[in-house]
Amino acid sequence: MDNTALQNSKKYLCIFGGGAIRGFAYLGAMMAMQEVGIEIKGFAGSSVGAVFASFAAVGYTIDELHKVFDDVNFDLFRDVQFNIAKNFAISKGEFFLDWIRECIEKKFYGSDYEKDKNNPVTFKDLKEDIMVITSNMNGCTPFVFSKYSTPDFEIAQAVRISTALPGLFEPFEYDGKLLIDGDMMKSWPMWRVDSPLCPDEYRILEFRLEGSKNWDKVKNSIEYLNAVFAILSNFATDYIESTYQPKDKFDYIKIDTDKVLPVQFTLPYEERIKLIEIGYNTTIDYFKNTLVEKRKKLLPHYEVLLDKLIRAKNNITLNHIDKAKSRICEMFVYLCEAKRYIDIAIYDDIVKFKDYFFNNIKTSPVLKRTSLKDKRQVEYYANQLNIRLLDRCMELKAYIESMES
Repeated sequence: MDNTALQNSKKYLCIFGGGAIRGFAYLGAMMAMQEVGIEIKGFAGSSVGAVFASFAAVGYTIDELHKVFDDVNFDLFRDVQFNIAKNFAISKGEFFLDWIRECIEKKFYGSDYEKDKNNPVTFKDLKEDIMVITSNMNGCTPFVFSKYSTPDFEIAQAVRISTALPGLFEPFEYDGKLLIDGDMMKSWPMWRVDSPLCPDEYRILEFRLEGSKNWDKVKNSIEYLNAVFAILSNFATDYIESTYQPKDKFDYIKIDTDKVLPVQFTLPYEERIKLIEIGYNTTIDYFKNTLVEKRKKLLPHYEVLLDKLIRAKNNITLNHIDKAKSRICEMFVYLCEAKRYIDIAIYDDIVKFKDYFFNNIKTSPVLKRTSLKDKRQVEYYANQLNIRLLDRCMELKAYIESMES
């Protein structure tokens, strides 16, 4: 087994969605990813997912995260009432912000930490990529805090903004934007809201926390609000999964928290442990079973494309340009079917190679012979594409073998 190929098959940018107290499930998900050997190359999150992502990015281990979330005082949320009060919120979120800031600074500064004495930890301060997703009410657009767009902004403040659930925390004004909870963008795949969330070199793993779809009886206004939110959230997640899950680039793990609800702020210890177990079991099953079957279906598409490319390359080497044209056309016809499944970056590379090849064709009016203007450069691009397709085949095979051995 090629260890490099196996390692590359496990590199992800992880995006954690919101879900209030249901975020305990992410502890189990992290345990599962560590067990499987997933290498997280960057973190992103919205709402409670932003809390979890920022803590992981600053360097908290799974055991440390477990203790942090076990010790947090959820009494802040015990008397939440969703009504239209002054500033459309019952809290400015200062207590919550202080807690986030303290957790981040304690880990970042270590033994040098002094409460209220250290400089705020900004996005540019972290080696790890961390992106915090928020929703802009002025224009109904997403806004992402990161070292790419807001390097000097405090991470803790960005996380507080991303958790500004309407009715709980006040919106935050920033640079002409009125920002609230990042999960308001949940109808979108989160990787689509900003280009750094979809890097070419890594796969995307997006977690979504969903609750029960079945309501026997709605007893009060909070349950009614949860039922409405569940309709919108489950519908969006099911659609996004069906659209993007088949693609090699994207993996979606939907964690069903059953009766633990998004608008719920206290939870007994036993229920927290249950959420961790659900997160672990769901994630382990995905990587050991669901993803293996997915990659078994993906592999033949890359093998067919690679075979057609090799045939075209051989024709180019022999100066059989018309035959090469036919092979590349065959490859492109097959690509119409494979587009739904293969990595979008590889798809773009194939299109670029095709365009470059056809733009290099010249025909001699005298000899009526087809040739290439710059054969060496065409062969170079063909070889680069060959390497990329071969590497992807090796990655998929290595992952399948590792899980089935």
